[in-house]
Amino acid sequence: MELTPRETAFLLDEMDEIANDETRYPSVRTEARRLREKAETALTEQ
Repeated sequence: MELTPRETAFLLDEMDEIANDETRYPSVRTEARRLREKAETALTEQ
């Protein structure tokens, strides 16, 4: 799935908010952090 830079920025921001939201389950926060890191890596490899 291809994302525009705007969509990518939005998703990275959302994942960052979820990862830092202390009201969420730790597993959700960990998964959000993992997805954010994976997306950032994919962006730098393009």
